Parts: sequence; structure tokens; C-alpha cells
Amino acid sequence: MAKENPCFLRNTTIKNGFTLLELLIVIAIIAIIVAAIVIAISPGEQLAKARNGVRSNHIRSIESAFYYYEIDLGFFPDCVPEIGNPPINVEDCANSLTPKYLFSIPKDPLHESGCEYSYAVVRDGKGSLSIISQCAELGKLIHGGDFPPVVIANLQIFLDWGNEKCYSGENTFLNLIDSSRNDGYLKNNVTYSSMNGGFLETGGYNSGETDSVGDRIDINTSEAGIDRFSKEDDFTVSFWNYHIEGNGRVWSTGSAGSATGDDDSCIWQMWINSSQFYWWNSSGGGDDNITASFGGQFSQNKWQMVSIVYRYNENNNNVVRLYINDDLVGVGSTPTDVHSARDRRNQENMQWTLGGGYQSSCRTSNSSGRFGPFIFYNRALSEVEIEQNFNAFRSRFAL
Repeated sequence: MAKENPCFLRNTTIKNGFTLLELLIVIAIIAIIVAAIVIAISPGEQLAKARNGVRSNHIRSIESAFYYYEIDLGFFPDCVPEIGNPPINVEDCANSLTPKYLFSIPKDPLHESGCEYSYAVVRDGKGSLSIISQCAELGKLIHGGDFPPVVIANLQIFLDWGNEKCYSGENTFLNLIDSSRNDGYLKNNVTYSSMNGGFLETGGYNSGETDSVGDRIDINTSEAGIDRFSKEDDFTVSFWNYHIEGNGRVWSTGSAGSATGDDDSCIWQMWINSSQFYWWNSSGGGDDNITASFGGQFSQNKWQMVSIVYRYNENNNNVVRLYINDDLVGVGSTPTDVHSARDRRNQENMQWTLGGGYQSSCRTSNSSGRFGPFIFYNRALSEVEIEQNFNAFRSRFAL
């Protein structure tokens, strides 16, 4: 019997499993099915996430263009705001960046749907450049650089004592948003320090029982409109404070002229001290005002951002929310139909005051403390926006 040649034996072993190509095909099919299911369940959210991804890519491209410009010429283009100044629209830099450093300024994915500001550029207290998306969705903060800049929509007053355009060392200062309005002056012995990027300090605590007007930072309001308000006007006030001493008034708004009658000479409208917010009404007290407590969260000898957010007719109530840094610490409200706050929109000689406020008969109640940047909006900011403004300055105050 002839022997079989082993060179011609057939391989009868049966292979189990899949080839690499087959596995890749199966994985791709599963991924497509999962993506289709997710989009079908929440199409709006998934599309918003995709648009946010596009925004992140745009920001990286814009930042690269600015830094290539700086590497090439040794400085940023003139369109970039100076340290401490408000953000500007990146499109204002188109002549400097395009087409050499950037083919064109990217447009937000929703720019045809009413997004006014696609991307903004700002510099922090150290001079670092940051780009932020003004149209980010899902409550996200999409930005480059070390921190996001302040919210710019409806920003009316921006005071930063470390900025020479705001405060040059004299007894007066100017609004960085519009130097022709909302100027102000320092009363008595307010001092300046260059620490923490620049701050002003008031040292004259008194209880309001003496004739002393104390140390104050007085911010003039413009005639009628956006930063004069009645109870029907939403607003947000935020400022950085290092509270040193006293339960006197830390911030207030009221009249400072010599007029009588409805002008309420030397009368405050609203104020905060280290324990509460109080909004005076036309009769001087009662259930038709608004109060809110800081709940013991107002710190002493520590930097903090204090924010007051007011919203008119929220579910038939006028509501005040108090924030310390990015934390909501107090809420106060009164029914919209009974809130009797006086309309101050056409009143002369109105002022906002840091470090004190009128208490009675033109006497003031003051507190000792340091004051950093002050910002005002003629709308109610959201919690996400409060957080954004806190993040914009927290490193400056070592938080």
C-alpha cells in the first residue's frame, strides 16, 4: 500500500471566531445603530453638543492666529483690548488676522439664527489672551486661555481700579464701558492699593448714628434709563469685597442731592450689609418691601464676589437672589402687585455707593473694607453667568 505524501495532506482544521476586518465591520455597525438611537431619543441636545464641539475648534483656530501674529510681530494686534477692559468681538480683528494668520473669522454655527456675538477676545489681569464663545449651548462655558471673560450682554458699568483708564490715582474714576457716563469720585479717606490687581479701601466704619459721612466710593448714575430703575426693571449688581469691620452698609443706592419731595434728598433705596439685603419702599417699611438674608455666608477678612440679582414678576413675585462667589445663599421676594418701591428712573442726583449708604437725615452707615471690580447689568443674570463672572476674577483674588 502506497504511503501518502505528507506534502499533499489537506488541512482539515476548522477555524473558530472572526477576522479583524469582520470585527471592525460589526463594531462600526453597532456604533451607527447606537448613534441613531441616541439622536432619535434627544436630537436637539445631540445637535447642540455637536455645535459646541465646532465652537471649541473655532476657538483653538482663533487663538492660534493671535499667537502666530504675536510670534511674528512681537505683540498682539491693536484690536485686542487692554488688560482689564471689556471683551470685544473677534470680527473687529479681521483686518489684522486675515488672511495671513486665519483664512477668515469663523462664524458660530447659529450665526444665521440671531447669534449677535460669535466669539469675543479679552485679556486677564496678567495679560493672557482668552477667546470665548458667546453662543454656547446647554449652559456650557466654552473658552480658551486661563479663564472665561465677564459676560458682555447688557453690561452697562464696568469699574476696575487696577485699570488706568478707570482710575488714574486721583479722586475720580470713569466707567470702562462708556467714559461719558457713570463716572464717580472717592469720598474722604479712600485709599488705593496695587495688590490683587488693584483695589480701593474704605476705612471709616460708623453705625450711622453720627454726622460723619465716612469713606465712600460714589458711582454716579446717568440720566434716566438703563441704570436707573423702578421695580419693573431687572438688574444685576456684582462686586468684589474684602469685608474688614462693622455691620454698616457695604453697598447702597439712593439720592444725594438737595431736592425735596419725591426726590427724597439723602434717602437710600436699597442696601446690603454683612447680614442682609433690604429694599426700601415708598412708605418706609412694612410687608411690601423685599428683604433677603446672606445666611451667615458673608465672610470677613476674605475676598468674595457679592452679587444681587433682581427679577420682576417671576411667577407673580418680585424676587431678589443673593450670591457669594458662585453660590446662591439667599432669596427674598414680595408679591408683584403689592411691591411699592418708588420709581427712580427720572430722579436727579442718584448715586450708588460702595462702602456705605445713607441711613437718616443725611447721615451714613459705613463699613470698612476693600473693593475690587464692580459690574452692573440691566437684566437678571443666570447662575451660569454668575459663575462665569466669578471664574473671570477668582485667580486674581487667589480663590
